[in-house]
Amino acid sequence: MMPNLVLSDIKGNIFVHPVLKMAASAGRSFIVPSYDSMVVLPKGSTLFFMPHHALVAWDERDRAFVTV
Repeated sequence: MMPNLVLSDIKGNIFVHPVLKMAASAGRSFIVPSYDSMVVLPKGSTLFFMPHHALVAWDERDRAFVTV
């Protein structure tokens, strides 16, 4: 099972995408992490909105990485 993509809108509201899965950078390519490889976000962590940056996710239906 793969974790869903977590993202934010321009106002900083954070939400889980209902369809797309999380992708991670691995050198010059992308991977789809498993739940087993995830760690709990430590209390007090800060999440950032990064305008003008491409967001990459895994689309299970198309079996391909997509930019959002």
